[in-house]
Amino acid sequence: MYVADLIRNGSDDSTLQQWKQVMLNVSMRVEVTTGYEQRFWKSVNLRQRYAGTYDALTRSTIQQIYELVKFRDEFQPGTRREIAEAWQAKVTDLGTMVIEGVDFSFVDSAIKIHDRMLCYPDAFNAIQKMEMEFGKASCLNYIRVLEVICMKGKEPEQLWILNTILDYIFQLKEINNRDLSTRALQGTSSTRGLLDVFLTKRKMMLWITDHLASKNVPPEWIDVMKDLQTHAQFRSKVGVSSRGGDGSEQPDQSWLGTEHEVIRLAVDILKKVVYGAFHDHTLKNLLKGSSAPADLFAKEPFSDMMKDLNAALDAHIHKSKKNEEEVVAPTVAKDYLTTFLPDGVEHCPEDLEEDFSSHILEAGDLVDRFVKFIPECSSKSELAQALDGTAVSKKQPDGTTALVVMDTKNKEQFDEGEMCLLLDGSRQISTSMMSCFVRDDGAHFENKTRLYGGSNMSTSIGPVVLEPVENMWLVPAEKKKIYEGGNAKVLAGGGLPDAPAKPQLSGEPMTYHAMPVKFYRELLHSFCAGVVFFVCDPDGVGAMAAVLAKVPCVVLVYTAEHGAALRARLTEFVVNQFQLQSSPIYRNGEKNQKRKDDGESGERNQTTKKAKTDIIDALIKMQDDKDEEEADGRNAVVTVMKAFPLTFGSACSGICSELFAAEMLGLEVRPVFACDCNQHVTKVSQHLWSHEQYFNNVFDKEFLRDAPTVDFFLGGFPCQPFSLQGLGQGVADEANGTVIYELLKYIKERQPTTFVLENVKGLLTQHPQVLMEIMKHLRGLKVTGTRKPLYTVLCKCLNARNHGLPQNRERIVVIGMLNAKKTYDFAWPMSVEMQPLTRFINDKDVGDESDLNSLNKTELNNLHESYQKIRAGGGKPTQGFYVVNLGGTSSHYNLGYLPCLTRSRCGSRGYWLSWLKRKITAKEMWALQGLPKKVYPKDVVTETQLGYIVGNAIPIPLLANVMSSMFDACPLH
Repeated sequence: MYVADLIRNGSDDSTLQQWKQVMLNVSMRVEVTTGYEQRFWKSVNLRQRYAGTYDALTRSTIQQIYELVKFRDEFQPGTRREIAEAWQAKVTDLGTMVIEGVDFSFVDSAIKIHDRMLCYPDAFNAIQKMEMEFGKASCLNYIRVLEVICMKGKEPEQLWILNTILDYIFQLKEINNRDLSTRALQGTSSTRGLLDVFLTKRKMMLWITDHLASKNVPPEWIDVMKDLQTHAQFRSKVGVSSRGGDGSEQPDQSWLGTEHEVIRLAVDILKKVVYGAFHDHTLKNLLKGSSAPADLFAKEPFSDMMKDLNAALDAHIHKSKKNEEEVVAPTVAKDYLTTFLPDGVEHCPEDLEEDFSSHILEAGDLVDRFVKFIPECSSKSELAQALDGTAVSKKQPDGTTALVVMDTKNKEQFDEGEMCLLLDGSRQISTSMMSCFVRDDGAHFENKTRLYGGSNMSTSIGPVVLEPVENMWLVPAEKKKIYEGGNAKVLAGGGLPDAPAKPQLSGEPMTYHAMPVKFYRELLHSFCAGVVFFVCDPDGVGAMAAVLAKVPCVVLVYTAEHGAALRARLTEFVVNQFQLQSSPIYRNGEKNQKRKDDGESGERNQTTKKAKTDIIDALIKMQDDKDEEEADGRNAVVTVMKAFPLTFGSACSGICSELFAAEMLGLEVRPVFACDCNQHVTKVSQHLWSHEQYFNNVFDKEFLRDAPTVDFFLGGFPCQPFSLQGLGQGVADEANGTVIYELLKYIKERQPTTFVLENVKGLLTQHPQVLMEIMKHLRGLKVTGTRKPLYTVLCKCLNARNHGLPQNRERIVVIGMLNAKKTYDFAWPMSVEMQPLTRFINDKDVGDESDLNSLNKTELNNLHESYQKIRAGGGKPTQGFYVVNLGGTSSHYNLGYLPCLTRSRCGSRGYWLSWLKRKITAKEMWALQGLPKKVYPKDVVTETQLGYIVGNAIPIPLLANVMSSMFDACPLH
């Protein structure tokens, strides 16, 4: 029919010649028909037959819809029922399940879908894209799915839904095609479906724009937001940050760096809430209540985002009312990150652990917004072309300055008045240095020099103490050549007679004259920088300061490889800054994560939400009895952090809790030494670990003589002298109370990088003078030849219940971090949700009468009295998770958790599990200290001796949380 129409319409010869070739190369059967209508039905029936024969592989629902619409338009105008009846009368019914029957319901739906949705080219193209990708398996190849979408709104809503589906599948990669069933899209009677979530996101997006408009923000801000109201527009300008995105085709986000903070925060909301999938589950739950955007933004976590946005809006409104012309300078924090991983560029964001993936993605976005890398250009015109469209080519807001920072050895390159800063020289030549500086009015700057201390209280800044070479960006020599492009020249004078020897480094410094980050931050602050062009910033320190100050900058790099390495270095820097409490971009995990009270000390804890979740996940996996990849179960950990092999040592080592904690954190550790005088402890420890050295007593001279320094040292000195359950003799107990002094001697002489000393709460409540003596001694240690403290030493009472374990175990923890290595502020770990007691108990092991008969008189009395108290309180002993302390001088019980596991009580298994009608087992007590069941040392020692050992152990999740916080503050790289 198509060829016949071409001939009738007088098509050109070339087109007809092509069709002639086709006709001569295919098998054909020619039939004569009497009219156009007969030809139409003949072709429909032929397609029907072949579609059935080949299982509809060449025919889609969309094709069927268009056939029906064509029939309606050309032959059977009328009602939908009439069209359905006419179609059924003309079309051959093959009786196959492969082809959907065309009844009234199908015709009714098909025509509605066409007239309300498919008639719009954008909607048709979106559906076609899915069919091109997935064929007839496309989720949009079902008339019921199309009808559900069609009924959700008019063209704008339908296009939003279709584009969101495409975005989730092809961009975010959060769902796949087969996940989008009618049920998933439409929901159920009790839950909202994805379509409701998608449309709610659109409403939230429009509400944000309206919210900004209601605050009378500049019209150009509204224009920016309106330009981000489709998926294609947003992805082209902001890109994708998701687990699925590979980041290979991310757009240039540097335009965001030039926008107001209000715009940046609003775009962040769009990225996380509207065009991201991270909060979808929360949104779906909130939709059970109100679907109004204002109500949703009043709920967590969206309320925290709006709080930041409204604060920025209020600041803008307040500034507008006062008609201020100056730009508010960024807050200068007191502490800054000044050291990095030794081989920083080797740790690209892609290589960092998955636990920090969300921070890495956010950090990458922040770098891309405020830093633009441009490879070195060969001419002025090429440079001008490269800078076109970047932040430096745009007009700066009133009251801000456009800075150009470069390194030169030739002052003749500048005219008088052009130079704004001189980064060279010394105090002795400050007068001649200052003569280079001329104010706008022609007057020279004051000849006034102060020692730089992080303030802007001086006209000139100097002298500035440079970073030690060891703290600079060190890269392998061969990579440095690649980054520099092989054409770099080192401009340096002759060596000094008394110059120190070149340090032995793990790589070459990218530059030997790197200024500290805080210097550049002061520079940006003092000059009210609105944009910076770093002509020379080979190690990215200036760019780091720009990101912290949220000032857009352009960095001229040697090569594209140099730019890629710098971006990786900056991303790592930002991730670290997210953890630094004094940083202006401090995140503390989820930025607005609620802090929980630790339940005992009343102080607020500060670990990231992600880290605490990983600790719990590792704890749960450690209690899994199923066989895994390795026989000893050491693979049952969740990596929380990554480091180079660390050296660990301990005294009063017990089962070496520090090594279990290191496994929980995923650390690569070398057990250097351990020390314990108990032969049963030694037997278990040597069964579990292979130490390079094992000492039998801290009082032996060999210990202080041969125990080497380590990255981490743990000293869990004996608790009996300080415990309420013990004799309470304190240091008067010569056998056990004075062990602490030997540990203090080790710390003083060997100076481990970090250490933890642990004991019972009685050290604080019953023997505070001993605790103060320990703190005074440790804080009194000085760097050799100076009065500077050797360590940062802190102390706190922590409870195992607040670190995942259902055990009321309070412990005094003293930590120390070598100040020479300490980089960040230390924050005590955040409370972790207590796990259910039943997770650690074998509920299949139910006791019988023999268990009750095995109890002695004291145990029976305590059990009887506890049961009476439980019943008096309205409880049922055998139906609740009650744990009765059988060995106390009086009856005592806990609901849902254990009292503190003590040495003596664990030795006798003196805890009764009411719902199981039996005593606790040694393996269960082992698990309740956070120890993995898979490495339970069965038959190594007696159960009684193992109970003693377990009762003295340090809770593993508690120690792991403390270690994680310590290593955040003092990276052991």
